[in-house]
Amino acid sequence: MLTQTKTINFLLQLLLVIVLCSIFLYGVCVAGLVFKEPDICFLLAMGRWIFENGVVPTQDPFSYTQAHLTSAKPYVVYQWLYEVICYGIVKVAGGTGLLVLSAGILIFSFFVVPMRAFARAGNRGCFALLVSMLVLFSSLSHISVRPELFSFLFLAIILDQLSRLKSEENKASDEHKVDRTFVFICVTIACLWANIHVLFVLLFALLIFLLSVQIFAKLFLGAKLAKNFYTILLATLLSFFATLLNPYGFTIWNHTIRIILDPINKTINELFPLGAEAWQSPVYYPFLLLSIIALIALVKTFRSGITGANDFFFRFLIPIFIGLAFQSRRLVPISVLILAVSLASGSMLQSNSNEGESFFSKFNARLSTAFNSLSPIWASAMIFLAGLGAYLTSVYIMPPSIPQGSAAFSVPAGAIKYIASNPLSGRLLNDAHYGAVLIWQLVPSPKIFVDPRYFLYDTKHMSDYWDMVLARNSWQNLLKEYRIDCIFLPANTPLVKTLSTHPDWQILYKDDTAAILKLRNVR
Repeated sequence: MLTQTKTINFLLQLLLVIVLCSIFLYGVCVAGLVFKEPDICFLLAMGRWIFENGVVPTQDPFSYTQAHLTSAKPYVVYQWLYEVICYGIVKVAGGTGLLVLSAGILIFSFFVVPMRAFARAGNRGCFALLVSMLVLFSSLSHISVRPELFSFLFLAIILDQLSRLKSEENKASDEHKVDRTFVFICVTIACLWANIHVLFVLLFALLIFLLSVQIFAKLFLGAKLAKNFYTILLATLLSFFATLLNPYGFTIWNHTIRIILDPINKTINELFPLGAEAWQSPVYYPFLLLSIIALIALVKTFRSGITGANDFFFRFLIPIFIGLAFQSRRLVPISVLILAVSLASGSMLQSNSNEGESFFSKFNARLSTAFNSLSPIWASAMIFLAGLGAYLTSVYIMPPSIPQGSAAFSVPAGAIKYIASNPLSGRLLNDAHYGAVLIWQLVPSPKIFVDPRYFLYDTKHMSDYWDMVLARNSWQNLLKEYRIDCIFLPANTPLVKTLSTHPDWQILYKDDTAAILKLRNVR
């Protein structure tokens, strides 16, 4: 018995060290990865513009092309609040502050909340830890400091509250008493989310689906109306009105739907379906494993049947969001978060409160005690540890620069420095990512042709852009049509190679990364 106790203690200590190191290293990964995307540049540039001018712009202040598109898209700065928040943090605490905040939000969303959901369901042991770690590792497939960061946070909070309502449904209380805390949280999040990211519609997708399931169970299965029905109904209605508290009113809904259905989505790599690369890239392995676990658990529950509408809600979310993740790889982090909470809250697992006297049962019981997942102190410790990893990395190992270079993107630092000293005149054709760097690093910056805010532009504009950059089809006519005077593109692009020897164009700057060319005798 004494030997078994020592073994359990040793394994428990080893596991705790592994988990805590993983949390710390996750913060390190956040610090090393999230600034590698140049998208952060246009977010900060817009945040700075709003901060300095005190208003949300009604016309794009950076591009000379957006206002003249034939599609006449309305100009909506739909994530203005996130941009102001990001810029404010960078202004006060630098890039390090933004990295620490990102690490804290991500660890709360992808580790703390799943662990809390399992704890409420009576599962605090090895399985809860395994699933939560898979969720955490799956989030590495798409971590960034884009507005999705707050979508992850808001979704995690809503799921945490839904799991709380589910855990309280069997408690003796007034059957249809409205949970004011849940309603308040939903309304507050809806108001903020609608000003931060288009995924605020996910809140309504979840709430309306839950209401639909409860109504169906009442009308067709003879079930009693769920205790939380009126809570969910009131939260849905009030949250809708809360979304209207934005600079555009109801237009934000129209704009969000247009973004979701925009044909330009088919040209964005990170929105592509998850195909064979899911089995070839290790970054997707945690998602695949978690999907298999969730589907196996779901199949096993078919034998026991569905005990209530809320169980059906959580269980049905599993195939829906596995399918959505395969439909768009960018949804993998959101999907795994929903999978974990659904596994915990869908009555698919037995509580481990009374597991017997086996070695594994005793180890599981000790592990459950060690991870008091519902404790605010425990949650704060996890957030602090991840934030510490991000802080130490950014201060002592990799000081943050916005943006950082990567294998996929080389920062045109030399070319930017040249433009700062020699301002360009005339109309500029620029690489999209270079455009983002320009509008952040140079004040004032040259007016740009395009940047990664692809939803501002239409498919014809982007098609013309690629025809010019790749020097294909009628690229020469397009240069004249858009009256292009200057070119700022990667040095190895076909257009740069073609025009470098053209007598009408002169090279102003060129290095291994980027090139700047100018039309002779600019109009």
